[in-house]
Amino acid sequence: MNKKIALAAIVALLIIGMFLLKTITSSQTIHLKGKLSEKVGDEFVIKYKGLLSEVSSTKDIILKLDEKNSFDTVVTLTSSGYYNVFEEYGTGTNLLYLSPGDDLDIYFQLDNGTQTKYNGTGAEANRYLADFQLYFYGDKAHSFLNGGRNAKSTFELTKGFVDSLAASKINTLNTTKELSDEFRKVERSRIFAHLANSYLHYFYSQDGIYSRGNIEKEHQQYLMKIKPEIENISKEFMNDISIEHPDVRRVVKKCAVDDNLLSVSVGSNVYDYASLLTMKDLLVENRSQEATIKATNILATFKSKDLADNLAAAIKEASKLLAGNQAFDIELEDVNGKLAHLSDYKGKMIYVDFWATWCGPCMCEKPYFSRLKEKYNQPDLVFISISMDKEKERWVKCVEEEKSNAVEYLVKDINRVADDWQIKSIPRFLIIDKDFNIVNANAPVPSSGDAIESELNSQVN
Repeated sequence: MNKKIALAAIVALLIIGMFLLKTITSSQTIHLKGKLSEKVGDEFVIKYKGLLSEVSSTKDIILKLDEKNSFDTVVTLTSSGYYNVFEEYGTGTNLLYLSPGDDLDIYFQLDNGTQTKYNGTGAEANRYLADFQLYFYGDKAHSFLNGGRNAKSTFELTKGFVDSLAASKINTLNTTKELSDEFRKVERSRIFAHLANSYLHYFYSQDGIYSRGNIEKEHQQYLMKIKPEIENISKEFMNDISIEHPDVRRVVKKCAVDDNLLSVSVGSNVYDYASLLTMKDLLVENRSQEATIKATNILATFKSKDLADNLAAAIKEASKLLAGNQAFDIELEDVNGKLAHLSDYKGKMIYVDFWATWCGPCMCEKPYFSRLKEKYNQPDLVFISISMDKEKERWVKCVEEEKSNAVEYLVKDINRVADDWQIKSIPRFLIIDKDFNIVNANAPVPSSGDAIESELNSQVN
């Protein structure tokens, strides 16, 4: 009898254990099944859009598709987050919101993301997101301003109108059923972020604003005027929970980094994010020892290891182009197909212009580059123009038509040069000394006048 009781107890414990294991497992997974409206290949990537997505793609979800363009899979997911498919595969700005325990049946309408159909556990949040259509760019840009259509004659009138639109959005959020408290909190912050974005962009939505000539000073005055309003509503979205939303991050960048309207407290993910953007811009614009020291000091204050690792990598990369380091060599080709290397000019000062025939700003700098060459017509200083064009014929035609007085070359390996010299945009200029060491990896442009002449004079005299 005792044996039977013991055996029954063991069986009961096993059943309970299996139930608990199943419960724990299901609470850390999501079940996704459904179909795509059109063929995109053998797999389908659902891109993670939380804060970590700024530096990594490790949380992306990859769905395997069968011959019918269908998918059915269980994915491990330990925390809720925002995802997107439409920015890569289709049209629409709506996001996905996935939470542990979701069991979703989805029909992805790729040619119109707002028409995607959701059913099952987790569907209500995603239906809400499909209906939330506020835009940063395009015909309906600048959030509640709706491409300027909602801009009134004054900021005060515009503010009253867009505030009412935001209040309506909040009411919809509050009255929509089956939404988690966490989701409601982040989406509320998203609405206030879009409201701040509307305030920020009202200035350029005014009728006739671009006919006033130089309006930069007027714009700065406007930003100072609305700063108290931005500071007030930023309390709704400048926090570590809200920063997980990609729309919020975009507005934080605009407020705290681009327009410098908000200060951010150290020891938060918001601070880390804003500082990461600011320091990476600094390292690109000012490749100097001072910039790397400043970025390193900021790095020491970071809370997020992932963002800290990304900034550390950026500092390491920027350090490769500091003054005094050996210049990276470049394999080149002239108009006749003869190969050369940048290092062939070792023993001379070198002023390099990275450009391309399709680059408008590059072409604007070409005449200044030529005039500078004429002014510094001396044997120990060479002006080398290096094209990043992929089409040799187009480059040759342009060189022949321009009748440039500089040494003209076409780069042989664009990717390697862009990687070595960390070229994110062109035109880009370099100064290299006679020992083939870097003087300035982000040298002043030829049209800068005194700035470039002062730097060249300090090297050749």
